[in-house]
Amino acid sequence: MLIEIKGYPILMSIGWLESERQSKQEVRFTLSIEFKSSSEGYNDELSNTIDYGNLLFELEQYFSGKECKLLETVLFETKDLLWRVYPQIESMKISVEKPLLEKVLTKGGKILVSDSFSKHKNENS
Repeated sequence: MLIEIKGYPILMSIGWLESERQSKQEVRFTLSIEFKSSSEGYNDELSNTIDYGNLLFELEQYFSGKECKLLETVLFETKDLLWRVYPQIESMKISVEKPLLEKVLTKGGKILVSDSFSKHKNENS
């Protein structure tokens, strides 16, 4: 089964420069999550899937009170959090986007980092 969440915004303190971290900024999360599911005995219950409402709540709780310097850190901590809370996840692709950088650096551009993770690759490394 595959669940996709696109562009979910979370306000957090992020940025390499201290001035960037002084005010919370919107960071957008895009997740593509593959997990074990069985159509046998399926019923209309959350226990048969990943509760994506709770998943977003977990992400928001974790990052809204955290300060990070790099989007890459946010990406890897997202992976670790999701695997810890949802052991049924087999693989995932995570993209983290910071829509507004300091104007002196990019004149209002965006930056996005992304990576794919698989439990099977991690078990062998």
